[in-house]
Amino acid sequence: MKSTNLLTTHTGEAFSYADMETESARIAGLLAGLGLGPGDRVTVQVAKSPAAVWLYLACRRGGYVFH
Repeated sequence: MKSTNLLTTHTGEAFSYADMETESARIAGLLAGLGLGPGDRVTVQVAKSPAAVWLYLACRRGGYVFH
């Protein structure tokens, strides 16, 4: 049977494609609410984590430059 998980952390926490859609959309909305527009840069220094992936994907959704 094929897994529907997008990713699983080293601690065993699993995230689905639906989790990715929900969280990246939520973060993209937050960034837009802060006044960011397409082409704006989002500079971050974060540890590797599912939240960092959601932030990257949120930037893609909003047309922001993830830096």
